[in-house]
Amino acid sequence: MKLFPYLLIAACLCLPIAFVLAGSVGNPGIPGDRPLMLPDQYVLPVGGFGAPYTFAGPNSSLDLTYTFYSRSWGPENVTLNLSATDYYGPASDDTVKISFDNASFTAMPGAEYVSHIHVETGPAFGSASEICRSDGCIISPVNLHMHVMPEGTATRLCDDTFHLYSNHFLIPGLPAVTSDFLSVMNETVFSLEPGGTREISLEFSRGGGIANISYLLSDTPLSVSVTPSRFIARHQVPGAYPAILTVHAGNNLAQGNYSFTLDAIGTQGISSYSHTFNVHVSSGAGSRSGQDPPLP
Repeated sequence: MKLFPYLLIAACLCLPIAFVLAGSVGNPGIPGDRPLMLPDQYVLPVGGFGAPYTFAGPNSSLDLTYTFYSRSWGPENVTLNLSATDYYGPASDDTVKISFDNASFTAMPGAEYVSHIHVETGPAFGSASEICRSDGCIISPVNLHMHVMPEGTATRLCDDTFHLYSNHFLIPGLPAVTSDFLSVMNETVFSLEPGGTREISLEFSRGGGIANISYLLSDTPLSVSVTPSRFIARHQVPGAYPAILTVHAGNNLAQGNYSFTLDAIGTQGISSYSHTFNVHVSSGAGSRSGQDPPLP
């Protein structure tokens, strides 16, 4: 009998609204350094649970948090509605009971609001987790749904779902499904002439929950920056979180090979969040900035 993980993942399609946001980390003095046009996942209000899932047994209790970040939005009255469902519909009190504080507040710009959620599982928790059909069995969690009002475009990144699995079952692949990913869209080995600049596209995806993410650059004689350098990331965001890594070789930088490391801080999961870049600075004769010959 095969067991397949059952995850309730909501997807939404939305058109990005561009905003200008300055701010980078790295070495100063990059010519042409400019604000980046950022999509709305960087600037709209955002909220989420601190983690995507956990395991529990019958007659147990646990505490969770939901955090709402207003960013530049507000003042506006906000109401949080929390409900629990299982595979068949609303979860009974014999399965789970939930209570939480800070269910209503006035969101002010630039503020953070945390709701503490207390969960108690009943004697029936886990009894209906394994759902068997003709094509096999699935493991269905109890889902805690946080719905944020007022509804609308401004708060569409605030609803979230937490998955509570029975600890009687092993869910293969669950850590990988909820792992963060940091992708480098261009080469990590390239060359520059003195005075040359290279822009490298980055993309960060949050696997589950919500967290503050920041980029850390190692020391290097090159001038290097990331824009944006820090942000709030949550899962189920269309378009993920793009960024630009800018690398500049100063006019007086000696010919040679240089390297630096980019790390993402605040991540979770099984992926690697550290990338090393190798840059050859040429003498400028017979080469053009941005070409990528092999390093000597």
